[in-house]
Amino acid sequence: MQNVKLCEEYEPPFGLAVLACLLCAPVIYWLAEPLLTQLASSTVRSLIYWLSPLIAAFLTLYLSAWHRELPQFRRIILLAFHSIVIFGCVVAFGIVMVFGLLAMAIGYWFNMHCGL
Repeated sequence: MQNVKLCEEYEPPFGLAVLACLLCAPVIYWLAEPLLTQLASSTVRSLIYWLSPLIAAFLTLYLSAWHRELPQFRRIILLAFHSIVIFGCVVAFGIVMVFGLLAMAIGYWFNMHCGL
């Protein structure tokens, strides 16, 4: 018989949750936009677009084996907090990327038109 030591503490799947959060919004927009434009108002659409990445990150963390030893309510609260942090980091990263691309475009335009 082999002695197999099972790991008591599982690694959190933060990388997978970030990936799910990043990919969820464009996929939901691409797949559901034709249906949502006919059925829902703009407020409901924007709510779906903002909440779907958060829900994807939460489900990724919840379905993992991370902190299964905790009571269910405490685990849900902990995973919801981590999902909100992940979503906030993804949104902040997106904002930084937009400002970075804007700064690059302005710098390129300035170099082209001012001749520096």
